[in-house]
Amino acid sequence: MTLIEDRQITIPIQRDRWPEFEDEVVEIPHSEPERVRLPRNKDIISKVVPQNKYNWDHVQFQGGPVRKRKGYALSLWAWIAAFIDGLILTSITCVFIIGFSMIMKSTVSETVFNVHRHSILLKEFAVVYLMAAWLYMITCRTLMSASLGEWACGLRLGQPHERFSTHYIFRVTLRATLILITGMVFLPLLSLIFGRDIPGDITGLKLYSLK
Repeated sequence: MTLIEDRQITIPIQRDRWPEFEDEVVEIPHSEPERVRLPRNKDIISKVVPQNKYNWDHVQFQGGPVRKRKGYALSLWAWIAAFIDGLILTSITCVFIIGFSMIMKSTVSETVFNVHRHSILLKEFAVVYLMAAWLYMITCRTLMSASLGEWACGLRLGQPHERFSTHYIFRVTLRATLILITGMVFLPLLSLIFGRDIPGDITGLKLYSLK
């Protein structure tokens, strides 16, 4: 039996179990628990991770400091992503030509020859192709924050907090329109020469790498 009174532990010793001892009470003082000062969160972080060791400004999408592609490497990968997107658009165009030939009940070679022979049809075909590319880039980047080519190359358009902004779709549209009206090649070529995302500097929506 144990009784706790006035911060003391009282332990009675029964005589029937130890006849050589008389009934007596042994008092064991109960001391106050020692207060331990816990360091603050910033003290723990400063001891575990030195502040001057890493540059946290370059952390983009992952939870730690990693080396990501930037500069000329990022511009080169953007060109590779654009090449993949061009192949995808070309394949979609081929499917469209096959379907159009089936509707017109003609062969694919005849359809291509007629488009190539008439300059008006060729211009209209080029306009449709550019509009399809414009809609493709806006739709994919709005839904997935990257086109299929950019997704395959580990590129994303904008930071995660920018994608949830209400102005994200307008910036995506502005970036795609700016590249389209400048000839599709001019701004990406300047980005490759200077090693920086020039369309991103203009529109405020830059291209980032996940790797």
